[in-house]
Amino acid sequence: MAQYKHFQNILTSRERVRRAIYRKDVDRVPTGEILIDDAVISEYLGCGEVQFKEKHKFINELGQDIICLGPEYSNTGNNLPSVNDFIFPGLKNWVFQTNVFTFAVLDGVFGWGNKLWGFYDFITLPFKSPLAFESFVAQVENLNIELEKHLLDNGIDGIILADDIAYNGGLIISPELLKRYIFPSLTRQVKKVNFGDVPAFFHSDGNINTIMSDIIGAGFSGIHCIDRNSNMCVFDLQSKYGKKLCFWGNLDVKDVDYVSDTNYMQELKNSVDAAFSREGFILGTSSGIFNGLDINRLFFLYKKLVHT
Repeated sequence: MAQYKHFQNILTSRERVRRAIYRKDVDRVPTGEILIDDAVISEYLGCGEVQFKEKHKFINELGQDIICLGPEYSNTGNNLPSVNDFIFPGLKNWVFQTNVFTFAVLDGVFGWGNKLWGFYDFITLPFKSPLAFESFVAQVENLNIELEKHLLDNGIDGIILADDIAYNGGLIISPELLKRYIFPSLTRQVKKVNFGDVPAFFHSDGNINTIMSDIIGAGFSGIHCIDRNSNMCVFDLQSKYGKKLCFWGNLDVKDVDYVSDTNYMQELKNSVDAAFSREGFILGTSSGIFNGLDINRLFFLYKKLVHT
């Protein structure tokens, strides 16, 4: 069992997460989900509308320390939206009316490229038209830096730059192209965030083991996902990079299917405790919580892994 630290006062969620990000002692395992489908909250609370109040109630009952705000924006067809097209619902409520650590999630080059171009056309763009690809990278970078400025001015606690650049077997684009085009841009985006004394996390699904040093070099404070099914081992990552990064994730939504399996749950509990004991660890699912997941089992899972 993890040896939880004793503090004179119980840490707030915001304090707990911030201390974990910078690898300081915390009183218990911090928890958070990168996405919670409104339909999940609606079903659990039996409500028709899901706004700030309902979301706050849900994450409190689940014992979460983090809320992640994805932007809403006007449909601009095949063009990137402008900064004025974006809103982050409930931003000021979360920042100023709660003690929850508030992340904002910003899409990266591949996220926007897939939306505007389609996967195949965009993934081949660096070869068909390197100048067009480079120009698009710059457009996304400028958009994100403007969004970061807005978020920093409104008291955001952290930024997640999210770009799914990998699958279970490895990267979807060569490391050379990432180093040439993507990481210099990410470095400039992270620099803006860090200048405001706010941590930036990188999110990608899949196996990103081969670019961990590039993520560190870009200035990120942590990574989110740590998909066990993609050969992302939190213990290996902590051993190699634990002095530089905080690791957030490591749960699979399929873990909820085994909450009645005593041996499985004990092994999972032991792994969570071991990751927590090394500091710089936040527990959450790699994917977020989507409609169709057994909510009661999820609550039981978190209770067993964190709150007992």
